[in-house]
Amino acid sequence: MTTMLRLSVLLVLLSMVASFLVPAPLPAMTSVPQQTRRGKMMMLGMFGKKSAGGKTFTVTVQQKFYKDAELEVDAGAPVNLRKELMKNKIDIYPLQGKIYNCGGGGQCGTCAVQIISGAKNLNPKSPVEVKALGGKRGDDIRLSCCTRASGDVVIKTKP
Repeated sequence: MTTMLRLSVLLVLLSMVASFLVPAPLPAMTSVPQQTRRGKMMMLGMFGKKSAGGKTFTVTVQQKFYKDAELEVDAGAPVNLRKELMKNKIDIYPLQGKIYNCGGGGQCGTCAVQIISGAKNLNPKSPVEVKALGGKRGDDIRLSCCTRASGDVVIKTKP
């Protein structure tokens, strides 16, 4: 009798172990139409920008303790200065800004840059940008996250 009990317990244990080893069948995969995938990738920026026939403009960056940098930017659509500077590994934040910044939301004011020349090639200041700057800075100070450049411009980081 005890042998039968041991054998049945062993069979139950083996069936439990076998159920863990055999994977459950996967649900049927539904394919996403190519158009939808491409649209999602476009929203995420996975397909690069279309250049405007090879036309470019220059963003010249003056930095303390570093030599000036010149960035060639496609002239297709206006570009966000903060994104362009970060993409080219140019440090725009002072020490406090490295720890405390809003990530480009236009709220903290730590990504401020000084416009040396080419202000006519930038978008006008938005009310959000004016509020974040607090009105205590001059007209030549802009938040790089709120500034879109569409032509040659010279800026100075960490004014």
